[in-house]
Amino acid sequence: MLIVPIELKNSAVHGLGVFAETLIKKGDIIAKFSAEVDLIIPFEQWQIITGPLKAHLEMYSYFDRSINENGYIFSTDFSKHINHSETPNMSARGMVHRALRDIAIGEELMCDYRDFDWDAQYGEPNYISTSALAKAAHQ
Repeated sequence: MLIVPIELKNSAVHGLGVFAETLIKKGDIIAKFSAEVDLIIPFEQWQIITGPLKAHLEMYSYFDRSINENGYIFSTDFSKHINHSETPNMSARGMVHRALRDIAIGEELMCDYRDFDWDAQYGEPNYISTSALAKAAHQ
C-alpha cells in the first residue's frame, strides 16, 4: 500500500507509472504491505484462474516468500504500477519499502523486482512473460 502522495501517469519505461507528488527523502517509507489492500491469492486458487483475469493477475501479482509462502500477492492500489529498474530509487524488500535516495517531485518511483519477486529472482514464467502478457492484453 502506497503511503506517499503519488500521481499515476504514462511512463517512458512501461505503460503507466507511479510518480512522486512531493519530495521523498532518503529513508522515507514509500509503501508497506497491508492485508487490507494487498490480497493474497492462494496457489490452489491461482491454478484454476484462466483467461483475461489470469493475464491481469500475472501482470500485477508477485510472489514474496518474506510476506507469504502460500500464494501470490495482488496489490489493489496503484503500487501495482511501480515499474522495474536495475537502478531503482526505492527498496522493495519485505513488508516496508523505503527511498534509497531523495526522490524529486515528478520523478517516477522505480524498484528492482528481483528484490522481492521470486519469479523475477529465479526467472520463473510470471516474470519472463510479463512483456508478452502486457502486449497481448492490449491487442
